[in-house]
Amino acid sequence: MALISKSDLYYKYYSWTASSGDDPKITGTPDSTLLNRNEGYEILYFINKFAELHSLKNKSSAIRI
Repeated sequence: MALISKSDLYYKYYSWTASSGDDPKITGTPDSTLLNRNEGYEILYFINKFAELHSLKNKSSAIRI
């Protein structure tokens, strides 16, 4: 289960649309290119995965990431 969601992010200007070949609804994970810090779904995945790998359980810890 995800630790944080879209509404928990402080930065509100992420792009939430996927470009061609980069559809999060198909794969559920970011594409194979470098992390794009402007794409919200990639940032959410990154933060939640990092929290999971490092056993972070508090939402405040994930928000600090």
